[in-house]
Amino acid sequence: MQADELRFADEPLTAVRFEGSPGRESVSLSERTNLPDRVEAGTDYRDVHVDYRLATRLRDRDGTADTQTETADPQTETADPENADPQTAGPGTADP
Repeated sequence: MQADELRFADEPLTAVRFEGSPGRESVSLSERTNLPDRVEAGTDYRDVHVDYRLATRLRDRDGTADTQTETADPQTETADPENADPQTAGPGTADP
């Protein structure tokens, strides 16, 4: 996502959830330019750029990772919905 100018009327509340069938591994990562991890309501941010990556893979029935499937970049971060900072977790499924 990119924007010449961006302003949040309210401080956003976001969360990333990986719902569905068990037996998968999911990771996500966002990289921001000119947009802090915690944005402030009413502040103008200019020349904003956000890259968001999401990768998931299924596990075999025995619980091991499927080695036939290509995995995400090793520099990505595991999204842990229980411990994620609501503003830095990424855009995923947002809670109002």
